[in-house]
Amino acid sequence: MKKIKKIVFIWIILLLFLLSIFVYYLFFKEEIEISYEAVQYLNDLKVTDFNVTYNDKDKIIQKVKQNKAIVTNEEIKKYIDDELLIAGDFIEIKDRDSVKMGDFVELSCTVFVKGRLVNELKQEVLKVGAGYYGKEFEEKLIGVQKNKKTVFEIIVPKNEEKYAGQKEKIEVLVTKIQYKNEQRLTNEYVRKNFEGLNNIHDYYRYVKQTIADEKNLEQQNKIKNNIKKQLATIYNVKIKEEQKALYAKKIYGEYCKMAESMGVTMEEFSNKIYGKSKKQFANQCYEEAIDDLETIILFGVLSKKEKISVKEKDIKSYINNCKNTKDDFDNSSNYYNYVKYRFMEDKVVQLYKY
Repeated sequence: MKKIKKIVFIWIILLLFLLSIFVYYLFFKEEIEISYEAVQYLNDLKVTDFNVTYNDKDKIIQKVKQNKAIVTNEEIKKYIDDELLIAGDFIEIKDRDSVKMGDFVELSCTVFVKGRLVNELKQEVLKVGAGYYGKEFEEKLIGVQKNKKTVFEIIVPKNEEKYAGQKEKIEVLVTKIQYKNEQRLTNEYVRKNFEGLNNIHDYYRYVKQTIADEKNLEQQNKIKNNIKKQLATIYNVKIKEEQKALYAKKIYGEYCKMAESMGVTMEEFSNKIYGKSKKQFANQCYEEAIDDLETIILFGVLSKKEKISVKEKDIKSYINNCKNTKDDFDNSSNYYNYVKYRFMEDKVVQLYKY
């Protein structure tokens, strides 16, 4: 009798253990499906080995407020002034060899911190006093002689992430001193440079809408990031390490093409634009890859849950109107799946904003 009770007890313990495993996987490790649009896009990115489980089933996605895009007259004026400045022609100054405030100078320079090369510019054009390269650096350029190497030192501002408060030794060679023959805004200029616009009034409206579109896009991205952060608290995404690395390599390759089109090496590109070494920039691409993939998967989860559908006619209409964009993709199928996913993602954002 005792033996039978012992056996029954063992079976009860075993059944309870199996039941606990079942409950655990049912409520905590339940795999979540994602939308077909996200699956197709991930397949094109060679990402197929991943899964989604619950972190917290009880949480819900809160809608995100979209602020109205307000465009000021000052913003319109700055936009137009910058456009006209770019449209003007450079004219070399030949009756003097020293740099003055407001000059557009072409220069090359190398930057050292504690004897180590940290940055290098070649045949860069900058406006002295515009502040894009730092106030102290640009003030030091005043009085520099053309075609004569000049060395000076500056203290890196405290608000700079890299080398803040440290002393930089800079070797500068100014090869051209120029001014810009600034373009005037006229009806003729508008008609010549902007298809479909006939006068200055049309151009003002165009600029106002362009700025509003940029602000709305920025808002959309903020809303998207907010939704993604909320999703990450509800769901847990696991992606195979090799596939993360493969996609990171793809992103890095796209930046390499960008650097090549600019006529610079990858070291120059990563240092000049992002202030990072080549290795640091590669790590940044890896983090970017993880964020992209998690976003695609999580928005795929929400799209599946909300039963969002994308109309074929909308995709085809978009593709027909943006033929040049597909040059960045391996084939038309990849481009189609990318557009389809973006339409799905946009529908999710529209659903969760107010």
